Formats: sequence, structure tokens, C-alpha cells
Amino acid sequence: MLGAALLGAASAAVLPIGGISAADMERAVNKVPRLDFKGSGVAHMAHTLNTHLHRMAANGGVHLRRCEDMEHAELHALRLQLVRASHPGFQALYESAEDNRRYRFAGEAELMAEYAQQAQMVATAPALAPVLRDSMCRESVMWYVHHLRAEEKRELASSSFVLPTLPEGELFPEPAVVQSNPTESKAVYQSYNDSLQCTTCHSLKFPTKHEWPSDAGVNPKTGRKLPAWPDSFSVKFLLEVTTEPGQKGLPNITNATGNQFHYAYDRKNVSRSRAVNIHKVCPFAHTEPCNVHHHPEGIYLHLSPDAKLGGLCCLFGPGAAVIPPFWTQWGKYVDTYPKGAEVPGEAAPNWEGFVADRYIYGNAKQLDEHDLHVRAEDPRALIRFHATLPPPNDHSHGYWHVLDDMTVGPQDPALFDLPPHCLPSCGLSSRPAAHPSSAHAALFPWGGLDVEELQQQLRKL
Repeated sequence: MLGAALLGAASAAVLPIGGISAADMERAVNKVPRLDFKGSGVAHMAHTLNTHLHRMAANGGVHLRRCEDMEHAELHALRLQLVRASHPGFQALYESAEDNRRYRFAGEAELMAEYAQQAQMVATAPALAPVLRDSMCRESVMWYVHHLRAEEKRELASSSFVLPTLPEGELFPEPAVVQSNPTESKAVYQSYNDSLQCTTCHSLKFPTKHEWPSDAGVNPKTGRKLPAWPDSFSVKFLLEVTTEPGQKGLPNITNATGNQFHYAYDRKNVSRSRAVNIHKVCPFAHTEPCNVHHHPEGIYLHLSPDAKLGGLCCLFGPGAAVIPPFWTQWGKYVDTYPKGAEVPGEAAPNWEGFVADRYIYGNAKQLDEHDLHVRAEDPRALIRFHATLPPPNDHSHGYWHVLDDMTVGPQDPALFDLPPHCLPSCGLSSRPAAHPSSAHAALFPWGGLDVEELQQQLRKL
């Protein structure tokens, strides 16, 4: 049982660390997670951490269920179970350091009273139910990871205990709900904001302050919010690559045909999620076709996949999670462009034939800017995707021009298979010392390749 005295303690002269292993104590003392436990904002951070949770579950470490499939009463019961199983030494340590991982209640009775109040508020304002659920899921995962020793985790894994995954989306106050239920909205959203304290440590840090818009993915002219991409689809696109005049980077490509993107996201087990870009003209080697495979353990380049000996396949973006399922929920609305209109800051006008709404995610100065253009009349339909690549190709820009609708439906698993001769490394340098900001491009680490170096490797084959 977690003692109320320790829960309420503001500090301790001597930390009660007896019985906590060196590995568990190291995790508790270290406030800065490794890079592979971080993400670019709330949604990508949740996706990254869920990948680790599913790997843990695959090894028998915990039973998982999607947050969206859980009820408030279930979450309340498992939170009580976590509090009762937790080791008091962690709370004392977090309290003394004013660490965001500390419990913010003074014992079981206070936690139960808080939940009773929240449940009543949600009964009064049902629209707040997902907000409360998501905050409870985030808290449960944080408590499980940071308040239990390995011993307690093993004990829970051998029982019927089920841990929720982190919600891979962000909820924002709805004006109508806030106006109708101001008291309930204030309290529930305060709990929700408290559950987001984990972003302080688990979000990637950029060289300059990165502003995440509260109205991401919302068209203020229509009040319409972008829907998420479907979990499984394919889409054909024309590929354009442009490098700014006088700058070093990737060679230009002008609307190359024969490109297709296949995507399959598994919400029950993200470790099985896959994506592949199929290029008739490879962005890195213009004389060769290539496939770019996105797997949870990294990004693989497969050059000349149809060659007699199977071409070259190697890992060149280790540690990068598979493309997450929420690209269309990112970004701040910029403008709506009619057919044929010039698009400021981009090399190509709006020539694809559709009226397009534009949303920008990231910051061009931080070399992580991505543009999404969707059809104004159908925001689920992608028109163009634009990425500014990280160093050493930071003056190169890649564009997908999507002329046909996405083909939504199950994808052939064989599309995502790597050849058996795939190498564990491409033997290419990522140059972290010369280009320190490249470490922040977690979604596109392959942009850090030097095309001249790659071509030298190809000539050796």
C-alpha cells in the first residue's frame, strides 16, 4: 500500500531507496529520456512510446489495450491497482526533485474522491468523456513506467492487469461545450493538461522554440478539422526534387512518374505497421529505381530491387519509427489556393487540378517543415506533400504531386518484405557533429544522406 505520508511529503532528507535496483533507480533519477523515447509533439511522442509498449507486450512484459477501447471505471480501477503496487521510494524521490512524474494527490482516498467528481462532470457533459479517458490513460502509463520496480511489473504481467496504450491524438476544447459547461470543462481539461506533463521530457528539443498551434489541422474559415489518414491505403504520385540554386544537395527531379506509396498501420500492434515508397527514379541515385521501407526498427533503402542479384538493400535510418497515422492532423492552416495559383515559398504552382487547402507543420529554419495540401471539398484527399530535408541536404525539397484518389483498403503484406540479403548498415555517415540539427529529423533521417557518398558506394558494387 502506498503510504499517504509519503504521497504528501514535500521533501525527504534521506530518500527511501531500499529495495530499488540500480537499473530502476537510474531510470528514476534520469530526467532526460533517450532520443528513441522522444517524439515531435504530443501525437508523434505517443506513437513512439506506444511502439516501445507493444515491444514490451510482445515479450510478455505487459498486457495492452487501446485507450479508446477502455471505460472510465476500468481505468479508475487499474490506476488504484498501480498506486497500491507502487514503491514509495519513487514518490519521495520525485517530490524532493519537484519532478513532473510525482503523484499529485495525497493518498487513495483523495484519488477516489477526485474520480467521483470527474465522473459526475462527464455525466453532466458527455462530450468531455474522451478528454477524461485520454488523461487517465496517459497517467496510467506514466505511473506504470515510473512508479513500479521491475518486480511489480513482472507480478502484474502474470495477472489479469491490462495497461492502456497512449492516445495517438490530441483533443482541444470545443467552444460550444465550454460555453454550455464552463465549470466541468475547466476541471476536466485541467486534468487533461496535467496528463501532458510528460511532453516536457519526451518531446524532441529544437534549436529554437517550436510553437505547436492549438488549432492544428483546423480550417478557421470553415471550422472543419482534417480527418486522420486511413489506416491502410496506397497512393500514386509524381515525384519532384528541387535544390535551391547554388546550394549543395540532391540532384533535381522533374515530376518523375512510377512512384507509389503503400501504408498499413496496425493499431493493435504498432510493431507490425509498415510503409514503403516505390520509386522508378530514386531520389538518391537517378539512374536506378529504389524502394524506401519504413519499419519500426528503422528505414531501409533497397536500390535496384528488380536487378538480377536483388540490388543493394541496407539500413540507413536506424531507430526511426514507422510513419505514424496522423499526418493530416498536423499543421496550421495557411490558405486556400484555386487551380493554377502560385504557392508562396514552393517551386510548383497549384497545377494538380484541385482547389487546395494548405497546412504547414514545423519550421523551415529548423529544417523540419512539412506542407500538406488537401482538396478543399474533400480534406481526406491528399494533393501534395512537401518536405524540406535535413542536413546535409537542407537546401533540397521533395514534393509528391498526387493526382488520383487514395486507394483505401488492405495492403499486400509482401509489399513490405525486405530481401533476405539486406545489410544492417549502408556504411554511410550521418555526420552528427557537422550537422547537429539532423538528430531532430526523427521522421526523415534518410534526408541526412550525402548523395555523392551514396554514389561512391554504388560504384563499388
